[in-house]
Amino acid sequence: MGTMVIKYRDGTTEAVNDQPLSSGAQGKIYQTADKTGVVKIYTSGGGDAKRTERIQRLIDQLNPTKDDPYWTEYFTWPEKITVAPAFGYRMRFAGSLKTMDKYIFPKSFNGLKNEEKGWFLGRMAVAIKLASAVQRMSSTGICYPDLSHRNVMVEPFEGKMTLIDCDSVTVPNSIEAEVIGTPWYIAPELWSWGAKTQRIVPTVRSDRHSLATLLYYWLLGLHPLKGKKIHDTTDPMHDDYLLLGPKALYIEDPTDGSNRSPTQTIFARSLGKDLEDLFTAAFVKGLHDPLNRPQPQSWQRALVRTYDRIIPCANPQCYWHSFVALRSGGVVCPVCRTRPAARQLPFVYLLPHNRGKGPDDYNELVKPDSTDNHHIVGWPGRGLYEWHTRIGKEALYIDRHTIPNRTRQAEFEYNQSNGMWALRNIHLPDLRYRDGAGQWQAVGVGTSLALQDKLVLQFGQAPDHYRARIELVTV
Repeated sequence: MGTMVIKYRDGTTEAVNDQPLSSGAQGKIYQTADKTGVVKIYTSGGGDAKRTERIQRLIDQLNPTKDDPYWTEYFTWPEKITVAPAFGYRMRFAGSLKTMDKYIFPKSFNGLKNEEKGWFLGRMAVAIKLASAVQRMSSTGICYPDLSHRNVMVEPFEGKMTLIDCDSVTVPNSIEAEVIGTPWYIAPELWSWGAKTQRIVPTVRSDRHSLATLLYYWLLGLHPLKGKKIHDTTDPMHDDYLLLGPKALYIEDPTDGSNRSPTQTIFARSLGKDLEDLFTAAFVKGLHDPLNRPQPQSWQRALVRTYDRIIPCANPQCYWHSFVALRSGGVVCPVCRTRPAARQLPFVYLLPHNRGKGPDDYNELVKPDSTDNHHIVGWPGRGLYEWHTRIGKEALYIDRHTIPNRTRQAEFEYNQSNGMWALRNIHLPDLRYRDGAGQWQAVGVGTSLALQDKLVLQFGQAPDHYRARIELVTV
């Protein structure tokens, strides 16, 4: 393999391998000789003034990584324009990540080695980052019209994720849409693209459908609209148009079971109430009504909450390796039906202050199947962080002013010999618990508190800290 020299618009040059990594309809992708980047060279019509202006605007004005390098790993955004040997642009190399389709389609997934398949915990981390990337763009009006399994690069062990092909983004009334997306992920209203006099263009609202579809496929292994229903037995293309467009129907629709999937074994309820409700909102109320689709930050919040309830699967052969511990219906892995080795698990419900007149004004009512009170499922070594103990703190990076404090405040402990759980205080100077007489007792830093059913904790001074109620659930 040889090299060729790329000249950029700013006058700099760089050597790239002369054999492309990949080729597509728009052009070819070449890796830089130092393996830090890749260069996309358009094959035709690339160097016209309109496209040059488009790419330059993406670099100068719309780059989500420009003012905050935290977001660099989330995007392979255009960095600079090439002028020779042809028009194109340079972007970051995504490294060892693979496209998402390698992990969601049975044929490719089953062909992976066990050490390459990832685990459910990593999939959840990928999902959080995907929702965060879409939120980062949509908050500034950027639409990524081609969200699909082929444009998301992932590593499902460490939970890495990055979006590629970012030159296709659009801003309505500013940067024209060049594509409307990949058929399986296109919002129902966009399937009428060629059928209407006034063309419907992709927007952040159509992105919300694509995001929900991709998350469902990624976490549950099925397309949320492709069930048993057939609308046209003679024309498969027209059938897809109806199935994904004007007659789209959620395979888990709570009132219409006509499009159930005969192969589905893992359902949205296996992920917990937070995500189940969002999928229902996306594919029932919001399916044909873009205004009612959940926004990316709703997915971020629900995914982070769900992450707090994932525990390891006791079956070493289970390909999920972990699962969401659900109080309703019993704590059991939905893939292999294995129960945890522990006899009981602590469900820790966070109780916010009511902001009333008194410092003791907390609502201690726990509704186990409600999303009103966030809860964490204890597991040996699982930590509680500042966003679990202080009201208003974020688990997610939003901007430079809201950097999460990732110092562990407390940690769960488990004694296998007697099956008892404890919480070790690491950095909470005012941690207290309420004793049988209703009096608050201090839990010193460095000490452990045995967890009992119905025990009430106070993580710090009111009203800035959460109160928590422990529910020991027999599994």
